[in-house]
Amino acid sequence: MTSSLTLTQLLFKLPTEYLRPLRKRGSFSMISMTHDSIDLDLVDKTIELIPEDAWTQVRQVIVTALVDNMPGSVVERLTDFCTNFDRAEEILYDYYQLPDKQQDLIVDAFKIMGAANCLELLNALELSNSQQ
Repeated sequence: MTSSLTLTQLLFKLPTEYLRPLRKRGSFSMISMTHDSIDLDLVDKTIELIPEDAWTQVRQVIVTALVDNMPGSVVERLTDFCTNFDRAEEILYDYYQLPDKQQDLIVDAFKIMGAANCLELLNALELSNSQQ
């Protein structure tokens, strides 16, 4: 199912998305920095807009951004050292590499970076160009 929205449109629509009640369901994520509810409808819409051949690029950019936004204590839990950012990126990249982890990647990005920041990052990749 292809969505008629682009990532840019989804980003600009974001404030109105949060006026609706959130759809809540359990979702395992490797990193849990917040217990705030994530709008899983927005996660699903975001995933729909990412072309299958773009997931490697998306994973690389999001994992780097996740580690850049992680507190040292989380990096330390992943790597045993609070300054081992390169190893944290390797661990997360390996974890999110499986296709069934795509939703977890976006959920974790929303939790750590916020939905708007994640959508801005994805929009900067100009993924819609690769869909055409």
